[in-house]
Amino acid sequence: MIWIWITLACSITCFQLRNKNISWYHYIWMLLPIDMYGISISNVNIKPYMLFSFLILLKVLASYKNNLSVRYNVRLVITLLSIFSVLFCIDIINGSGFLSFKQHFMVIIIILCALLYVSLLKRDNDLLQIRQVIVATALGYGIVFFMAMQMNIQGINVGGLSTSFRMSEGIILKFVDITQGRLRGFFIDPNVVVTGFIVAIAISICSFPNEPKFSVRNQYLLTIIICATDLYYTESRAALMTLSLTVMLSLGAFFKNQQSRKKITLYLGIICLTVLILIILVTNINWNPVFFKSLIAQYENRSALNDEYGRITIWKNAWQVLMNNNSFLGIGQGRIPYYTYRDCHNTWLEWIVGNGIVVGSAIVATFISVPIIFYQKCQKIKILRNDYYSICLGLVCGFIGIFTSLFSVSNISNSYLIFITFLLISIRVPSFDKK
Repeated sequence: MIWIWITLACSITCFQLRNKNISWYHYIWMLLPIDMYGISISNVNIKPYMLFSFLILLKVLASYKNNLSVRYNVRLVITLLSIFSVLFCIDIINGSGFLSFKQHFMVIIIILCALLYVSLLKRDNDLLQIRQVIVATALGYGIVFFMAMQMNIQGINVGGLSTSFRMSEGIILKFVDITQGRLRGFFIDPNVVVTGFIVAIAISICSFPNEPKFSVRNQYLLTIIICATDLYYTESRAALMTLSLTVMLSLGAFFKNQQSRKKITLYLGIICLTVLILIILVTNINWNPVFFKSLIAQYENRSALNDEYGRITIWKNAWQVLMNNNSFLGIGQGRIPYYTYRDCHNTWLEWIVGNGIVVGSAIVATFISVPIIFYQKCQKIKILRNDYYSICLGLVCGFIGIFTSLFSVSNISNSYLIFITFLLISIRVPSFDKK
């Protein structure tokens, strides 16, 4: 039944992209949110976008002789395989076994999928098409998740809607202490849902003011509202913090790129909106406290950061395990539950604990450097088309949002993180190049 929901989300996405002349390989973004479901082979989940990447592989092989960028990416693949061979050696040395090997293997598969995709990006309008697909995907899936949540609130239960077991099919994950459950979409954990929406929110904010078409502006606005609402339904504190950070970064990046007159107009608009909200809050003093109490009540039954099961306590315990066992080579990827009975609940700490301080820190530093280098590159390039620059700003802000959200969940094979990383690395837009 879950595939009916997936088909509905893909159908809404495709409907938005009708008559847009989108290149077929960009539709891989539409498959990234289908993270939990696929074809299981030897306990390895082959996801839809991986199968789609096989078609891209055939295209790459067909155009290999005449495509220098493909040759470049093949060399990059060899380099990356060499790096991850170090991880496999660590797996053997520290005796972490098949579990760690499988996680590293999945990361390599996703990297290969991302590299195959970016090797086809050579046209001037690829960025524009990527923006359209990312936004349409977020809105399509967001509408389906919103519908599912409303059905759940009204007590309507159909196949694939909700489940009480993490590994079972269900858009909503039920908990004993949470009445309406938590939205997790097609991911395994509600905390990962943010990675599927945050990039679209950032791109929509950065692109909204400069978009001349009224219908597209409405699409951006609706995407922001629907995605933000779905993030609220995840009942993830990290999702709300990530949303706030991304919105502030996106607005700041956008303002920096505007002319003085437009900046003044936008500032006045935000001030007027803020004043309007304050007036509403003051004049509706009767319901205002009730609203905030009900909002806060949703998180009162959660562990505090320093509680026994709080994030900081979990991180401290994981770090202590690393220090007490093998700080240089790590204890093996995904093996921390054997020591503490809990995951790291932090992707970046998971890398360090699993592979040791040296290799793990190098991996984390690599991801940190990507948006910094790309943003500096954008500042040095003569901007000839502001719409392209807006997309780049949105991608950078979205990447930072994903990076931040992964501080609260262990998900080293996050497809959105890896795809956005290699997209930022490989962007080569002719309109950007200095003459």
